[in-house]
Amino acid sequence: GRHWEAPAGTGVWMSLLLRPKMEPASAPALTLLAGLAVAEALEEVTGLSMEIKWPNDILCNGKKIVGILMEMDCEMQEVHFIVLGIGVNVNMAEFPEGLREKATSLYLEGGRTYSRRQTVHSILERFEELYDAFLQSGKIGFHLPKEMAEDKNYTNNTERPREDEELEIDLMEYVRKLWAARKMLLKVAGIGAIVGVIIALSIPKQYTVEVTLSPESGKSGGGSLSGMAAMLGIGGMSLGSEADALNVSLFPDIVASTPFILELFNAHVTTLDGEVDTTFVAYLDEQKAPWWGAVMGLPGAAIGGVKSLFSDKEEEEGNRLDPFHLTEDQAKKVEAMRKAITADVDKKTGITTVTVTLQDPMVTAAITDTVVVKLQEYITAYRVSKAQQDCAYLEQLYKERQQEYYVAQQNYANYMDANKGVVLQSALTERERLQNDMNLAYQVYSQVATQLQVARAKVQEAKPVFAVVEPASVPLLPSGTSKKVILVGFIFLAVAGASAWILFGREFFENLKEGLNAPQE
Repeated sequence: GRHWEAPAGTGVWMSLLLRPKMEPASAPALTLLAGLAVAEALEEVTGLSMEIKWPNDILCNGKKIVGILMEMDCEMQEVHFIVLGIGVNVNMAEFPEGLREKATSLYLEGGRTYSRRQTVHSILERFEELYDAFLQSGKIGFHLPKEMAEDKNYTNNTERPREDEELEIDLMEYVRKLWAARKMLLKVAGIGAIVGVIIALSIPKQYTVEVTLSPESGKSGGGSLSGMAAMLGIGGMSLGSEADALNVSLFPDIVASTPFILELFNAHVTTLDGEVDTTFVAYLDEQKAPWWGAVMGLPGAAIGGVKSLFSDKEEEEGNRLDPFHLTEDQAKKVEAMRKAITADVDKKTGITTVTVTLQDPMVTAAITDTVVVKLQEYITAYRVSKAQQDCAYLEQLYKERQQEYYVAQQNYANYMDANKGVVLQSALTERERLQNDMNLAYQVYSQVATQLQVARAKVQEAKPVFAVVEPASVPLLPSGTSKKVILVGFIFLAVAGASAWILFGREFFENLKEGLNAPQE
């Protein structure tokens, strides 16, 4: 995906087509060889100091001036051809803003223009010398020149090769070592298969059921109640439905909460084969565990048994559920349920997914359905309770406004009875004032009565909190990692570990052993 940017006629971009008779494993050495040849050729042409950034870049004063790439077409033991691509910044006077701090040219570093033809001639001449020497050596690797190891104008940004260090990559040698140890690898693969079978058979089957819930649009009850309020003439008043503390994002927290989990303790479950018919909390004791879990739990069980011998406490309240103070066994059951029952919410769409994973398909489906029902009851109960509180407040307000209206009405009636036939202006003014007080009290009383009717309708509304898009159903196939994958995985790990030991570990261990046993001077 990389590209080389330069104006036409200012650089050298060339490809060398090579057809060496060598194994593909030794081909990467040609990139190193090309870098050395180009660096030496440029130093000869320009007199500038070049630095090789292994394996395929050449720098001048810390900035990139040459890039080298290699492509190869080959088979397992034969190279068809190799293409070495070489790009040199020769007479570029400037670079794009993003490259000015990273790239440079012979012109910018030397202060003059250089002949591209001479540059190409020097590179090819030096490369041919090194390439012929490399092919005639008859070895897969090659020795770096002594002057390079002594850091004569060349640097390596990672790890500089030491003198007489041979860069050698021999994939066929690895294949030969593994083929020689094929019997050992077959034995190790067999052992890995046996262990994989034991592990796969020891892990109990798990079944997963997912239920998808879609939230209703907007506010609960807002549509019908707002319409009713509008018809009654109180459309501008708030009915308390706009703000809902229990929004969709809290569903996962509700499902994971201890009070909600405790509500599932006594849920009735029956296994698919009908052998177990009990409560959910009792069913958890019927679930199987891998043998290594039982082995690892033996020390804890032994310590618990010893403690029980010296403990005077009796489990008198073992069956009573107190969210504030759970027993140790109840806390373990709650944690197990919390791991088996989860809920996730897509924050963009509000879609809620309830997931339950247990060892029996029928129990899994039943508990998933129970969780959905309990969640809906939990939200509905909260919203109904909130509406009931609003309704109770309006009931009290209604009685107060009603009493105020009755008092104003009685005062007006008494005044009218006491001042029949009186035509004084003061009497007419007092009568008008009392009548206005009575009318105002009636208007307030009438509005509160209307709000009370709407609040009562809201309490009676039994609208679902969400719609079930994908209901619970009994799963037919187990979930989780299949036994075949576990078997193949253990075989692969065994063979890979044995191969690493054959290729690297054995030699390292022997060298380490010789080093420890060597006599010290």
